[in-house]
Amino acid sequence: MVSNVEPEELAAAIKHLSERAEQHAPQPQSPVRIRLREHFGCDPAELPVVSWPLEAWDRPNLQVAIDAWLAGTSPPRSPMTGPCASPRTICTRRLPSCAAVATS
Repeated sequence: MVSNVEPEELAAAIKHLSERAEQHAPQPQSPVRIRLREHFGCDPAELPVVSWPLEAWDRPNLQVAIDAWLAGTSPPRSPMTGPCASPRTICTRRLPSCAAVATS
């Protein structure tokens, strides 16, 4: 059965359908967020964020410590995961932003 629908009504219905679909579509999640949820057993957004300032001159010492820790385990106990960034941008990426829910 075909009914006469005005173009404006059809356009409004399609727009409404599109908006509802966008509101109820599943949100894509970053791989980091998924790994954190699996590791901690809860939503990473529920966890407190703790940070410790690290002077630029001390970063090589941190890398040496990580390398020594990894050298003591063969193979490593767990895979290392993190964002790839240049030295210029690495200071601006924080774990909460990597684990955030994607928004449109």
